[in-house]
Amino acid sequence: MSKSILITGSRRGIGYGTARELAKKGYKVFATVHREESIEETKEKLKADNVDMNNVEVFKLLMPMRSAVSVAVILPSCSHLLK
Repeated sequence: MSKSILITGSRRGIGYGTARELAKKGYKVFATVHREESIEETKEKLKADNVDMNNVEVFKLLMPMRSAVSVAVILPSCSHLLK
């Protein structure tokens, strides 16, 4: 059984590094970015880092994920992706 993970702030830094490494390990990664133009940029960086893009979905998240309340609001709407 494969595992899925939702990572916020995946354009750079810890979020990007976490998305990259977990995708390389075979996790299904749902990577979020804050701006539309960051989607392709993030995909290209992941490809350049030899990530199998079949393991990654990059999408814009419309709400900031700065608190547990934000996470509690977004997870129910993403739960169908994580199965």
